[in-house]
Amino acid sequence: YSKRFDVKLYSEKLKISGVIDMIIENKNDAIPVDFKTNEPINYTAYILQLYSYSLLLEDVLGKSSSYGFILFTSTKKLTRIEYDYEIKDLFQKIYLEIVDIIKSERFPEPSFLHCDGCEYLNFCGDIK
Repeated sequence: YSKRFDVKLYSEKLKISGVIDMIIENKNDAIPVDFKTNEPINYTAYILQLYSYSLLLEDVLGKSSSYGFILFTSTKKLTRIEYDYEIKDLFQKIYLEIVDIIKSERFPEPSFLHCDGCEYLNFCGDIK
């Protein structure tokens, strides 16, 4: 197997891009590893990001990517994430909402459901 770090990928088909912290790769599989500094109360956003990386790897590299890992750098905790139907369905729902927002050229309504794990909380605090 091999490891690659900070891999930038773009899928023309999916119209998504990302910078994957680390990919563990062999002949048939490509597994994303996402580095995070803090453990959130709710893992859903992290899992959705990891799943999007797996979709990128499958589309761009043509390799299987049925699970991924999140490494919490502050605690050195490594968590294997299996993608279940709930995550896949939620990703599809959010993906279609984003596509609709882009096509209609409108701003999304503010949502404060995931503020505890959001990297942009300091920037949007003024609209709460």
